[in-house]
Amino acid sequence: MPSNTNRLRCAISWAVLVSLTVLVTTNLTAQARRGRVPNTLDRTIEAGIRTGYDFDTKDWALGLQVRLPIASIIELIPSGDYFLVDNGSSFQVNADLAVPLAPRGALYGGAGGGFFVRDPGLPGVDTRTKLGLNLFVGLEPGRLRQSRLRWFAEARWFVIEGDNLFRLAVGVNFPLGGRR
Repeated sequence: MPSNTNRLRCAISWAVLVSLTVLVTTNLTAQARRGRVPNTLDRTIEAGIRTGYDFDTKDWALGLQVRLPIASIIELIPSGDYFLVDNGSSFQVNADLAVPLAPRGALYGGAGGGFFVRDPGLPGVDTRTKLGLNLFVGLEPGRLRQSRLRWFAEARWFVIEGDNLFRLAVGVNFPLGGRR
C-alpha cells in the first residue's frame, strides 16, 4: 500500500506539471501569434545515450533514446533503459511527449507511458511487467563546445501502482539530419 509521503509527492508532481504546462502553453501560443517564437524547437531527429540513478531502487541505468519533432513545440521521445541490478535483470521502455517550458527549449517537461520488466533470475519466480506513467522535467542548454552533440539532464518520476519512483538522468543527443 502506498505511503502518505508517496501520495503527497505524486500529487505535488502532478500539480506542478499541469500548472507549468498550462502556463507555458498559453505563453508560447500568445508569443507565436505575435511572431516572437516562430519555431521554438527548430530541430531535426536526434538519437542519444543516457545514464541515470534511481533513488528509490538504488539502481544505476543505461539507456538509449530518440527525439522526434512532431510539431513546432512537441517532441515524441521513445526510450529504453536497462537497470544494473544485483540479481536478474530489469528494463523499462517509454514513449514520452515533451514540450518546452522556456523559449528555445532549454528547459522542457512532459509526460508519457512506460512499462517496467523485472526478471529476478530465480527458478520458480515469474517475470513481472508493470505499466506506469512518466513525468519529467529536463534541461538541455545546447551543444557541447563546437560539436553537434547536445547534452541534457532530467529529473524523472515513474508513477507505478501508487509509488512515485524518482530518477536523475544525464546524456547526450546527436542530430541525425541537417546542421542545427
